[in-house]
Amino acid sequence: MPILLECFFSLNFPFSGTFAPEDEPVAYGLVHPVGSFNTLYVQYFHYVHILKTAWNIEGLKNKFKVFFYGPGWFEGGGRLGDSSLVPQIKFPVKKYDPAVPMWINVYCLVHFMIVL
Repeated sequence: MPILLECFFSLNFPFSGTFAPEDEPVAYGLVHPVGSFNTLYVQYFHYVHILKTAWNIEGLKNKFKVFFYGPGWFEGGGRLGDSSLVPQIKFPVKKYDPAVPMWINVYCLVHFMIVL
């Protein structure tokens, strides 16, 4: 039932006068881009950042706050951090698209053909 309601309301927004077109372009992604396709790195790089922050901050109370407060928390700030410190988006957003050697493309194609 909730999916049906979502479909109804999402289709009904333009007709009910609550729909507003986006004025500025949308940028998807993280505040600090990952820059890797390595799945282990993508999963754990933020935990490494949290551990480094906890190691470098002074005071046992602040070390616990690093783990239990919001991701933008810093000493002397609010519980969820300060949203004004989020960097501004510069358009066009540069996507992570590293050059792949030709032999890797051929290798993937051959294996794909074998699987078929």
